Amino acid sequence: MGCSEVGVRYCESMTAEELVRVVANDRQSSPCDLVAEAARAFVMLGKENENDRAFERSFEESARLLLRGQGHVGPIWRFVNACCLAAGSAEGPEFVVDAVWDAARSYGIRAERASETLTRALLGFIPESSVILTNTTSAGMLSALVTLSRSGRISRLLCCQSAPGKDGEAFAAELYCARVPTEVVYDAMIGPAVGISDLVLIGTDCFSPDNVAAKVGSLPLALVAREAGKRAVIVAESMHLVPRRVSSFLMNQRLDGGEFAAAEAVSWRYARGWFSEDGLAESTTVGILADQLALHPWVARELANAASETKVSVVNEIGMVARPDPVTYRPLP
Repeated sequence: MGCSEVGVRYCESMTAEELVRVVANDRQSSPCDLVAEAARAFVMLGKENENDRAFERSFEESARLLLRGQGHVGPIWRFVNACCLAAGSAEGPEFVVDAVWDAARSYGIRAERASETLTRALLGFIPESSVILTNTTSAGMLSALVTLSRSGRISRLLCCQSAPGKDGEAFAAELYCARVPTEVVYDAMIGPAVGISDLVLIGTDCFSPDNVAAKVGSLPLALVAREAGKRAVIVAESMHLVPRRVSSFLMNQRLDGGEFAAAEAVSWRYARGWFSEDGLAESTTVGILADQLALHPWVARELANAASETKVSVVNEIGMVARPDPVTYRPLP
């Protein structure tokens, strides 16, 4: 039984419904990996349903499930929105399946290529022998950092602990398994860590013209970098960009997560720009690009419902992974 190697087990034998549920509950894989698997599920829906009416019911149920489970992830929202727009513009009910199929397939291909393109762009952006500090723990950033390290772009890699989930420790363990030396830094030591770093890399689930929805700890990291005169760069594929209206739904959900906030808003005032597969862009570019994104009414309503009903815990599966002995905290000079 063949399974892909993203965060959790995605098996080829899964039905479309099973695959959608796995994607909706996955807290380990990178957003672009999630989109690629969601696209595969939507394409499978067209093959499993014999008539258009059955497909439309399955499509709506699957889209709602994804938005409820991963609506805070920009690429997932963009993917579902693109499929809904394609369904709405189909020339008659008999063409809905083909329209969604084409939209899902093209978006899945785009997601698979985006991370590779982003890594190649970073190779040309980061100077050789740089000291990098990050608090990002996605599979996409893992692949990028491994490539950067092996190419000689990184001389020293620091990773924030990221309490309370401590997923920074698990991320360092994954990097260690990939033979990339990584030092875990206590969150309380981001001051000296920023001081010896050349560049701070911050990831995001989604971002808008107003702010960036980043994991807990990103805001103080960006503030310290600004005070120290170091560059804090938001690193994310362009698929993470969402309109201001969507951001208001998602930020309300993410900033009111119960005992612990699941994420926090980082103002563009504290970041030196956004680095995507197209290179480094100023924050003003975000507003221009976001204004071009169409918003499907059904998706807007579902996002609003998800934001009011769903709470996302900051402690996820990856934070529970045991780290090997070689991954240890080290004092900074």
